[in-house]
Amino acid sequence: MITKFLDRLLRRGPRPKSDQSGATLVAHKVSKKSHQINPALLSKNAVKVTHTLQQAGYKAYIVGGAVRDLVLGIAPKDFDVATNATPEQVQKLFRRSRLIGPTLGEG
Repeated sequence: MITKFLDRLLRRGPRPKSDQSGATLVAHKVSKKSHQINPALLSKNAVKVTHTLQQAGYKAYIVGGAVRDLVLGIAPKDFDVATNATPEQVQKLFRRSRLIGPTLGEG
């Protein structure tokens, strides 16, 4: 149900039923009018992190369950940020950050 809603919201075609490993993923920007996300539900810190990364020349997006919750009008419990910056590059931008080991999903 949520998948169909998101496909309709993002104006995508139906999801493929088989695994298409190696497929190129394309980000789709959704206008504020279309998604109707309440900005008050966004964490100021998550927005600051994405802006800092973007101002440094990296791509940065709020992703994961937070996006789902925001679309549903629910305040997310946490925010995940995806970026093309390496952990070392992120650490240079955020001096109080610490590298804590392998990324989620590895190992």
